[in-house]
Amino acid sequence: AAAAMTTNQQQRQQQQRQEAYDEQHGGGNDDGTGANNNNNGNDPVPTPSQLILLSLDYFRAIRRSYTVDELMEFGLEARHLSVAIYSLSRVFLPYAAEFTEGNDPWIQEYEYEDGRPPYPPVEISANGPIVLPDIKTLEDEILLDSDNTPEEYEYDDSHVSNSHRFYHLGGLACGGGPGGPISLPEVASMGLTQLGAKSRYDAEAEMV
Repeated sequence: AAAAMTTNQQQRQQQQRQEAYDEQHGGGNDDGTGANNNNNGNDPVPTPSQLILLSLDYFRAIRRSYTVDELMEFGLEARHLSVAIYSLSRVFLPYAAEFTEGNDPWIQEYEYEDGRPPYPPVEISANGPIVLPDIKTLEDEILLDSDNTPEEYEYDDSHVSNSHRFYHLGGLACGGGPGGPISLPEVASMGLTQLGAKSRYDAEAEMV
């Protein structure tokens, strides 16, 4: 009961925040859902799969862009980040059409010298144990080499999992670089700017 009350309180607080934001920005709707339909129902509403994929892409990007020591400077432990990537890559069910070829468009089969597939096998077991490989085997799947050179990861714009990624030009942009999928930092930066939000640390630092 206590857990349910906490959940209800959180839902009410979220609805109150949404109503306050809608009132301030002239948006919202009157259908009782608390959803923000400032664009006549055309605002993109990410699905859980899309949000997880957005996070997974970012985790892969920072793991492939920084050395272990550089990640430590951010207060991040590289091995646990690799475990998170390995686990999240297996969240998507293999029989979902969008993920039958994996979910990493930055690694292609020809890049593997030992003939490994471009995506990991996924086994479905509702009650079976989850067994993680040793860290070397796990990171061999994520990293092409230990140097972490982002330029080595060639983007495949035709990868089937891209149907769950977001692109500029109303979703029609293509190619790598600026035409590639929108990243989590881009989404977060724009969202925080529009919401006028800051971390509590930054807000308190400004008050001192």
